[in-house]
Amino acid sequence: MSGIYIHIPFCKRKCHYCNFHLSASMKYKDDVVAAILKEISLTPDFLKGKQLSTIYFGGGTPSILSSEDFALIFNQLEAHYSLDCLKEVTVECNPDDVTPDFIRGLEGTPVNRYSLGVQSFYDDDLRALNRTHTKKQVFQAIELIAHSNAKSWTLDLIYGLPEMTMERWMSNLQMTHAVDAPHISAYALTVEPRTALYHFIQKRQLRLPDDGQVTAHFDALMRWAGERGYEHYEISNYALRGHRAVHNSSYWEGQAYLGLGPGAHSFDGAFIRRWNVRNNPIYVRKIARGEVPYTSEMLTPDDLYNEYVMTRLRLSSGVSRMDLSGMGERYLHRFEEAISPHVESTLIQLSEGHWRLTDAGKHFADRIASDAFII
Repeated sequence: MSGIYIHIPFCKRKCHYCNFHLSASMKYKDDVVAAILKEISLTPDFLKGKQLSTIYFGGGTPSILSSEDFALIFNQLEAHYSLDCLKEVTVECNPDDVTPDFIRGLEGTPVNRYSLGVQSFYDDDLRALNRTHTKKQVFQAIELIAHSNAKSWTLDLIYGLPEMTMERWMSNLQMTHAVDAPHISAYALTVEPRTALYHFIQKRQLRLPDDGQVTAHFDALMRWAGERGYEHYEISNYALRGHRAVHNSSYWEGQAYLGLGPGAHSFDGAFIRRWNVRNNPIYVRKIARGEVPYTSEMLTPDDLYNEYVMTRLRLSSGVSRMDLSGMGERYLHRFEEAISPHVESTLIQLSEGHWRLTDAGKHFADRIASDAFII
């Protein structure tokens, strides 16, 4: 099983919290698409011998692509890969891009899942984040997606927004329930340096909820999701039966994937990780010369152990004693020793050979994982 991630580094405008590689200018859009087409032809050996199961269009805003752009990309992929065994093909969308023409343009393609960047159902929240859509457009987009040929879709939300009260957060969740979202991805707002949001917070133009309020938002989300039949299968992801995100799950489970486009990352499923240059003009020029501009690293056994702990602790399946033993007794002993205090404090439970975070422990997933790392 393997996947392909295609990075579309363009947005109509940049959200105040965003630090991803993207451009708010469409100047190089056609050039980047042409370069992605050529990169597909230059890199088929990276996944050689592996069955292609998923494709994911991320960004940026992939929904700014035309139906012609998607057709060109799928035609090129089909020329170099078998698409017969695809389980999931996802396109990230902004609600204001989801029109009847957009949906019709993808009906004849392998796309069968949409990821809708809602973030909030409140217009004042959306303005504070510099999002391009409105609450009305969210409901219009959901209606179109729900009646499309897609087998699933997901809705992204952010909690811990500036001035967000518990009442506002629960209202967002109630509206999520009202639209029958089969999958939810929900994240605490992160304030990254050198973003507009960071500047506004420093200047005291916006005020974030305190840590206790954000913790309460997460606790409320977990209770709400559990009561409505969602499986909390990853720290930030909740799915009704049969609607887990297959592509994203492959990242957490250490499967191989190829990243295409500027800034995209790849992993061969064994020891090699690499990432393309985060610069659109350089990416386009290098690809035109037949050179994929990436940097790579060879992961050590310690690196692989650290990554396994970091990702698997986030999953409901947890860290497996058998997996650690397979890496070597040194790693099993290291993990057991480091994790013991967290078991005693009931942040982690050991059951049937798997260490899993409790709901209380999910608040400290990164810290617990780092305690078990080998540095």
